[in-house]
Amino acid sequence: MYVPDFQVLLNTDKKPLWEKHETDKNVSKLAVVLLRDNDYCLNIPQLKGECQLKQRHLEMLGYQVVGIKQALWNSMYMSEPKAKLTYLEKLFWPN
Repeated sequence: MYVPDFQVLLNTDKKPLWEKHETDKNVSKLAVVLLRDNDYCLNIPQLKGECQLKQRHLEMLGYQVVGIKQALWNSMYMSEPKAKLTYLEKLFWPN
């Protein structure tokens, strides 16, 4: 069984929840998966089989899967104040 690196629960208004109540039926589950450089095939931007399988299994468990590349997260661009927060907001709420 696969477990996401981080999990975010969203209500119907796409606002994060602190905890899930058993009565909440309209809760969306967002799985955040951290991706290393060696999770990708050489010379092409495609995930290797094990990572693709993890993503598919998480989707079958009802998660919307979001991947974060380690190289991007640790880049110079992300060292600016609020850059990581802005990146996560765009990743979770693209509209």
